[in-house]
Formats: sequence, structure tokens, C-alpha cells
Amino acid sequence: MKTAYYAIGLRCNLRCIFCPCSEEQPDYKYFTLEELKDTIEETLKVKDIDNFLLSGGEPTIQKSFIPIVEYICQEKKRPLSLLTNAIVFSKNKFLERFLSAVGNSKFEMVTAVHNHIPEKHDYLTQTKGSFEKTLTGLKNCVSSGINTSVKYNIVNYNYKDLPEFIDFVYETFPDEVGLILCNIDISGFARKNKDVIPVSFEKSNPYIEKALDKVIKYMNNGWKRNVRIFTTPLCTLDPYYWYFINKSTKDDVAAYRSPDVIEENSKLMFDFPSGTGTPFDECKDCKVIDICPGSWESYAEYYGTGFLRPVN
Repeated sequence: MKTAYYAIGLRCNLRCIFCPCSEEQPDYKYFTLEELKDTIEETLKVKDIDNFLLSGGEPTIQKSFIPIVEYICQEKKRPLSLLTNAIVFSKNKFLERFLSAVGNSKFEMVTAVHNHIPEKHDYLTQTKGSFEKTLTGLKNCVSSGINTSVKYNIVNYNYKDLPEFIDFVYETFPDEVGLILCNIDISGFARKNKDVIPVSFEKSNPYIEKALDKVIKYMNNGWKRNVRIFTTPLCTLDPYYWYFINKSTKDDVAAYRSPDVIEENSKLMFDFPSGTGTPFDECKDCKVIDICPGSWESYAEYYGTGFLRPVN
């Protein structure tokens, strides 16, 4: 699938201590509605885009958010994906405006919940009360019929809580809400907060496997929730769990644009590298390289590549 990824502005209403942005980035200029429309037109002249993805910062608090959603969904009639903390959707009036902008277009959103314990979630976001607001926003979106997935970003501070988080998701959300377990890009604030954030596969994967054991029990009891693992190499998990790993498509982002203090860096780029995959020497002769999602390149920069065990 060819995706156009636009970070429409880097301001955010949270201060997550593992945000891949740097401290300076939230002050960068956001894109105006006209700039975004021009970006979309230029993108469609060059690429046959299957899906537009809006991100930030927090995209929903940018001035251009509702108008650009309407432009993509109503005028261009293209599917839309959204990466959001869902806090603004805790307000019913905003949710109504958003649903009106989407109309009948295909839409999905992904929202990170960093822990089932409110205080731990709020610590990672550095924003008191954010857990309750995100949870309310998520529930409002689910009740409105929005295709929604919950994402758990695996870091050193929360990886041991993952098995209990599985129960929280199954007890809190209906079966149609997806679940994504995701290892993070070790950049920006994640590098700055190295005592709390980076965690090795060696430490975290046993807890991922315990979490998946719980998922399997729920599946055996009739649950059909879509559970996926991202940016985790196949060779780091027991093959018994490979079913859950989101298989690689080896696609770069077809089109990408993000604000930057350097004007050249904020221009529209095509075939933008995702920063993940299997570009490592150890992967070259691995028998499952064609389906393995690999890892963040930043993970290998931080930990080295000794964690890789090629499948022969």
C-alpha cells in the first residue's frame, strides 16, 4: 500500500518522555491549510496514493486539522489514517465536527495508551490526567463506530506491565478494537531519557511472549481481536508467536512531509525511508528476511546488532 505521511504540525498537548521529536521541534512552523492542499496535489501528481496518514506532534490540535480532513475525505475521497492521543475526542462537539469532516470515507485511527495504571501512563506523558482524557476520547470514538486501534509503546518503564495490560484491553474495549505492541524509535527525547526509555529485546520479549500467551487464551475463548507486533525481528521471538508479528512489506513511505527549521528539510519528499527494516549485515542470509519487519535502525545504533540471530 502506498502511503502519504504528513506531520501537519509538531505542537502537542502532551510531553511524552520518549517522543521521537527533539526539544526544539515543537516550535517549528506548522503547515497552513493551503500548504497542505498544495502538498496533496503535488503528491497525487507523482504517486498513486492508497492512503493518507496524518501525524504530528498531535495533529488534532493544529489549526488546519478539520479542514484538511474534510479535503482528503470529501474532496479527494481517499482513505485516511490518524495517529492521535485522542484527548480532543473527549469533547463531544469536536468529535461531531470531525465525524462530519470524514463523512462516509474509509478512516482508521491509532492511539497510544502507555499503561493500564493511570499514574504510570501520566508519568510517561508528563501530563497529569492524560490517561483519563485519552481513555474517554477512545471510548467516544469507538462508540461512534470509528475503526480504532490501541497501541502500547514498549519502553523500559512499562515492559513488565504488558501482560496485565492485555487484560485491561480485553476488559475495556470491544473485540473490534485492535491492539498494537510496538518497540519505539530511540531518538529525540527517548535518547535524552535513556535511564527510563530504551529497553533491549532480551529484556522485553519474555514479557511480550507472556502477553501473547494471554491473547491466545482469549482467542481460544472466542475473541477475535486483531493483535499485531511492530518493529520486532522474527529471530528475537519464539516462532510460536510469529503469527502476531506484522510482516514486512519492504515499502518506504511513498510521500512524506514534516515541518523543520531548515526549509529544505520541510519540503515534500518521495520514497522516504521509514527508518525500520532489515538493513543489517546479519540479516542478509536469513531465510525469513522477506517477511521479517526488522527493527528500528536507531535500536541497532543504540544496542548494536548482536541481538540478531539469522534463521538458517
